[in-house]
This record gives sequence, structure tokens and C-alpha cells, in this order.
Amino acid sequence: MNRQKYLDKIKEFEGFRAHAYKCPAGVWTIGYGRTSGVTSSSVTSRAAEEAWFNKYVSELEQEVYNYMCEHGYKLEEYHIQALTSFIYNLGYGKLMTLTEKGERPLDVISNKIPEYCKATVNGKKVKLAGLERRRAWEKDLFDGKLETSEAKSNPTAKDLQELCNEVSGSDLVIDGKIGKKSVTALYNYIKEVSK
Repeated sequence: MNRQKYLDKIKEFEGFRAHAYKCPAGVWTIGYGRTSGVTSSSVTSRAAEEAWFNKYVSELEQEVYNYMCEHGYKLEEYHIQALTSFIYNLGYGKLMTLTEKGERPLDVISNKIPEYCKATVNGKKVKLAGLERRRAWEKDLFDGKLETSEAKSNPTAKDLQELCNEVSGSDLVIDGKIGKKSVTALYNYIKEVSK
């Protein structure tokens, strides 16, 4: 998934608040779901939280990548994005639980993601609609459904030529002699960078 869209989606799920509040689980929270160092009197700005958010997500992505590679998983970028959103919300420890310490195959991990939709509210584990929506999105992202839905499937050399003309008024001529995989990859790359 386009990186900015993925980051924006996490922020959408988290919401932004400049003043500290208690989340449904009773934890003091601020900004885009930040809990570290937050007290009842904490106040922040959007600019400060944007900087924190971008740094924190990059750190989480690296942690996900390192953990999954250590356990022999072959990953696509969308796997890392989905799991980063997952642990951003639930914490790093849940990655070990979700993967059963690296023992579960990717298809089982995918099927387990929706199960993490409960939070402790007033001492009881309850399903939260927001968590159900988030887990559904993370599962679709993890399964590559969001990745492929944004890319044109089976573009032709003509589609590629039209996109080149649209993006830059290019004089580049696509003659259709390159392989189908190359046409598809180039088409999707140009589409992505032109957004």
C-alpha cells in the first residue's frame, strides 16, 4: 500500500487529540494514540505528534521486519505495514502471541488477526467496533488485498503509454515488446509515484 495512505489510515484509526484522555481501556493517551509519558495534564501539538508518529512507526516497522526475518518469514511490504499497525495499537508483545513466537505460517497469522478486537473495559474483555474495523483492515492489508486493489491488474502496453502521456506528457513510446511482468510493474510504479 502507498506509504502515506497507510500512515494516514493508522492516524485515522487512532484519531488526534491535543489534550490527554483515557482510552476505553483506561490508559492516559494523547496525540495519535501515544501513551508513553502521558499524564492527565499532558498537552501536545499536531506538529510535535506528527514528528513522534513518523519516528515511532519507522522504529516499529524495523522491529517487525527484524522479528519476522529472525523467524524465517518471507515478507512483502504490506505484511510489514499490517503488522506495524497491529503492534502500534496492541504493543510489541502481541506480535509474539499472534505469530506464536514465529511458529505460525502466514495464512494462520492472517486468520488470527481479527481475533484481537477486544479491550478490557471496566474489568471485562469486550469487543470494540473500532478494533473490529481496524483488524479487518489489517487482515486485508496483510493478505495483499489492499495492495492489489490499488494497482491496475494486467495493464497493457497501451495502458502504460497512456499513463506516461498523462503523467508527464512524455514522448516515451511503449512498443509492447517488453514482457508482461515488466509492463505491469512499470505501470504500477508510475501510477504510484504520480499520486
